[in-house]
Amino acid sequence: MIQGYRSPEDVVRNFLEFFTKISLQEYFPNLVLLWKGSHTLLHVKSNPVILRVLAYLLGVILLACLLAPPLYWAGTALADRGVLPFLNGFPFHRYFSRCIQISALLMLWPAFRWIGIRRIGELGIDRNPLWRRDLLTRRRRSDSGNGGSGGDP
Repeated sequence: MIQGYRSPEDVVRNFLEFFTKISLQEYFPNLVLLWKGSHTLLHVKSNPVILRVLAYLLGVILLACLLAPPLYWAGTALADRGVLPFLNGFPFHRYFSRCIQISALLMLWPAFRWIGIRRIGELGIDRNPLWRRDLLTRRRRSDSGNGGSGGDP
């Protein structure tokens, strides 16, 4: 085995050992870890919304994992051919982080519907009655050359 390399089994074993030493019930009262042989099952015993939010997060990560490699391969191929030379040198983690952001935005509305949020008003967000003024102020700040940071021009 390569020195410093840990197998996935070792990582999972260390993770489970760490969490068995602390009391999760103290920090997360709605979380129950069930031991069944050598497997650990996670059980959330109160609100199904928690499971739906966790499913949303898992879906975002899964979609990003599916999208990032083909986008990376396409980006590097287009950069090598000179079609999009500005993509040359971008590491994979940058493609992956962008895919996380895009998949989170794409799946946000279906997740809201699945959780039971039908309108933005249910989130407690009110409309901004001064949105035009705020937009113009922001535009003036960005045009003044300080990048809209709000500082003195």
